[in-house]
Amino acid sequence: MDRLFLRVFLKLFACLLLAAILTRVLIIPRVNEYVVRNIENTLAPQVALAAELLTEQGARRHDADAVLERLSQRIGTPFALLPSSDVHLEAGALERLDRGEVVLAWRGQFKGPTFFFARLAGTEQLLRLGPVKIEH
Repeated sequence: MDRLFLRVFLKLFACLLLAAILTRVLIIPRVNEYVVRNIENTLAPQVALAAELLTEQGARRHDADAVLERLSQRIGTPFALLPSSDVHLEAGALERLDRGEVVLAWRGQFKGPTFFFARLAGTEQLLRLGPVKIEH
């Protein structure tokens, strides 16, 4: 009777361990991809519009500061202009910025600040939105 219990217990434990490993390897990465995509789709249009507005402002730095301040107040999250050399992103994210896309810099849930970046067309400057507080 004890052997039967031990075999059943070990098989149950092995099944649970296998389910946990499969969840960690297959399910969680896909969930994280969907979360990142949804967050990007939510705020990317606002960041792209702000980058376009700042590009139209051109080299007038005092105007850009005023626009950034207004945007920060309206959205409730700080905007900043940074030289692209000051921002350290993965190679894939830099390629997306070069194509004119808005990039989300997110290390994962509960792992630090979340930022959005967009390149100002024709410049080496990046528009940064964040840190954005992600709640769900």
